[in-house]
Amino acid sequence: MKKIIYLLSTVSIAYLSSCQKDVSVAPESKTQTSTTAVTPTGGSLAPGNTANTDTVVNITGFIKLELKKDTVNKDNIVIYFTPKSSSNYVPGEDAPFFQGFGAESITSISSDGIPLSVNELPLKQLGDCVKLGVYGKTDGVYKLSLLQKDSIPARYHVWLMDQLKKDSLDLSIHCTYNFDIVTADTTTFGKNRFAVKIRPQ
Repeated sequence: MKKIIYLLSTVSIAYLSSCQKDVSVAPESKTQTSTTAVTPTGGSLAPGNTANTDTVVNITGFIKLELKKDTVNKDNIVIYFTPKSSSNYVPGEDAPFFQGFGAESITSISSDGIPLSVNELPLKQLGDCVKLGVYGKTDGVYKLSLLQKDSIPARYHVWLMDQLKKDSLDLSIHCTYNFDIVTADTTTFGKNRFAVKIRPQ
């Protein structure tokens, strides 16, 4: 629980020094990512999907992601990696998500389908894929950003996978992904559009 409190207290940490610019990816123009797009091995983006059965690496660290509508309306989550943790929801290890009154919300999904604000799981040698739940109450442009990557080797990059656009973006290089939410179109939000893939380069 102390670990969860510590992680949640880092909201004010600045963006990664390696972040260089915001990147918008339109369906008709994918110049930033189409030549380097990576799909998770095995294809499917199921909750907590790890297409590989490789061994767990001895890495303890975390990433923090933020969903932002504007300077006032924003939400963030932490995905924490420890070798002996479980990808399933474990009370006291993970922090479940509770719906607030904001214009947006973001969660990570445990392997047993629980939406979490803090998700603790082991990191696999060939990488791990974690499904996201992304929601907005109004139509418009939203920003999904990598705020922090801590104590994870530089060779592990954080890729954002967009199932709707069939595209991906290396958030370790371009830390923000702009996308549209249309409340009348359920494919633009929810738990079936986005996932993050933490994988070695």
